[in-house]
Amino acid sequence: AHLSVLLATAAYSYAGGALQRALAGGPALAGGPLAGRAHVAWPRMALSEHDRRFVAWAAEKAPDALAKVELAVFEPLGLRGLRATKYVKAKEESIVWPASLALEVTTGMRAPANVSKPLWAESAWYTQLAILLLRRSAEGPGGALAPWVDALPREFDTPYGWSDDEVEALHYPALREAVARQREEWAKIHSGMAVGGVDCTQAE
Repeated sequence: AHLSVLLATAAYSYAGGALQRALAGGPALAGGPLAGRAHVAWPRMALSEHDRRFVAWAAEKAPDALAKVELAVFEPLGLRGLRATKYVKAKEESIVWPASLALEVTTGMRAPANVSKPLWAESAWYTQLAILLLRRSAEGPGGALAPWVDALPREFDTPYGWSDDEVEALHYPALREAVARQREEWAKIHSGMAVGGVDCTQAE
């Protein structure tokens, strides 16, 4: 896959929780927009095979992680998220996930093996996370996080991937300029990773 997919996936895996919480359509969520309301009957699509494998893997590795929520795909837009299956009180944790089964980047974190130290130090958090995703993806089906990596999205319908004509058709100069800056930035990231010894061709 192109590095842009991994960069977008990094952002998705880091920030997707907010969208997932907003889509939670199960029992009322105390303190939120659904507080005090009856159950919201969201129409749901069947999970993909990758998602089903992830759910089974999560149940084995972290039995309590999904005790209050379930993975779901919501119609009509086909948005993936989490649906509450039990009442969740205000400030109560809805999901707990072991750090050993997660990818994480922190300030001052050492560069992974075979990754240029200057590249790692100069990279933004989302580039560092993309590097970690590449390494996990390279582990293949036997990797420690393979079911989770396989369940991550591989395509994003965002302006970054649109043609110039499609972006121009919006007649929105600010967005056109933002897309141009993003493409330029990600092209530099791709070049820097190649020079820094990161193989960007091994991920699907």
